[in-house]
Amino acid sequence: MKSTLFLAFLGATAVAFAQTRINFSDKSGNMTIRNFTSWSSRMGDKDHMHFKGAGKPLHGTWKEENVEVDCQQMEGDAQRLEGKFRLTHAVLTGSVKVVQIKGAQTVTSWSDTAVIDREGEVTRIELTGRSRMESQGPGKGESSSAKGDLGALVVGEQGLRTATLTGNVSLQMKRVGSDGQPLTLDGKCRRLDADLVSSPATLTLSGEVVLTGNNPAMAGDAHADKAVITLDADRQPVGIDLTGEPGQTRYSERGKG
Repeated sequence: MKSTLFLAFLGATAVAFAQTRINFSDKSGNMTIRNFTSWSSRMGDKDHMHFKGAGKPLHGTWKEENVEVDCQQMEGDAQRLEGKFRLTHAVLTGSVKVVQIKGAQTVTSWSDTAVIDREGEVTRIELTGRSRMESQGPGKGESSSAKGDLGALVVGEQGLRTATLTGNVSLQMKRVGSDGQPLTLDGKCRRLDADLVSSPATLTLSGEVVLTGNNPAMAGDAHADKAVITLDADRQPVGIDLTGEPGQTRYSERGKG
């Protein structure tokens, strides 16, 4: 009987230990680090902290900034403002995922490594290794995603501002039209530049451009050296301009060969 109770006690203790999570949080609860296997922090002065940690994966959250990260290793700096430690710089490595919620938009990036720099309400992220970005908007089924070998993006208070991807780049845009039918635009190129600050906003694809579309901007296929996609106020494609050598640039409208 005693041995049975003892074994039951050990089992309960093991379960409780397995369910325990090791967390770090500042006093305000703005900066929280979870699921780490190692963690260290040093104060440069009373308002500046340098931190370093690892996990499988490590998960970090900054509430005020609306930023969440997952990675294998992280090292960076935070500054105390109005009692809250705000992220200013971080280097993330190993299966990196960064999620930022700004206004009605969610911007997510995946990469092998990422360097984050924040100034005010603007976040700049440099991506290396096979990289992917995704932006989800408030519209029904509305999303844009792109993949490349190297990337960079800038996110402000209202969402994604600019982005660049190079290498073997692919682009996919989709939403549901007013008639309930899917509207899509797929592309491939060697470089993608997104400028969502200028008016009008544009997506510029350069190098070995291939586009396939079923939307108001293009219902067909296109091959060109360069394509500039014009976006409306809702960041949906409304026009496309193609440039390139005459023998290499072609456009075929869907259903007309």
